[in-house]
Amino acid sequence: MKLLGSVAFAALVLTMMSSDASAWYCRAYGNGGSGWGRSDSASRARSLALYECEKVASYCRIRSCIP
Repeated sequence: MKLLGSVAFAALVLTMMSSDASAWYCRAYGNGGSGWGRSDSASRARSLALYECEKVASYCRIRSCIP
């Protein structure tokens, strides 16, 4: 009976824990190419997307960022 109670309690705790992954995905587009970035930080994801875009394109801008 103690084992069953322990298993039930563990299952309850696991279901109550947040399982959301907090990652940001950003896309950047420019003249001649695009880039994307993924990070836990929104500003880092933007920077990565712009960096990737600027390798192959000019006038890059962030088009979308989603958590």
